[in-house]
Amino acid sequence: MKELKIEQLGGLCPVQAEGTVNCVPFYFRARYGYWSMGIGKDPVGAGFKDNDAWYYAEDWPHGEYQAGYMSKEDAVECIHKAAKLYLENKEVSVER
Repeated sequence: MKELKIEQLGGLCPVQAEGTVNCVPFYFRARYGYWSMGIGKDPVGAGFKDNDAWYYAEDWPHGEYQAGYMSKEDAVECIHKAAKLYLENKEVSVER
């Protein structure tokens, strides 16, 4: 996906990534039993009520506390999924 640039990816508990989607900053985080991705001016704060960044979150099906141990390949797959939803202009916002 040429619109997606992953600049940093790594860590355990949480797994985190930063980059851009269509030159808009994103922040990915996987911890506990879910992963999330925010895209916008303040992607780290996405998901909070006062932030207008796009936000998506999904449960990680491999165990309640296992999302923070996902492989880099799994993280990239999740990032691609969220970026695709964003680019398709899906109105997604899941509060945690």
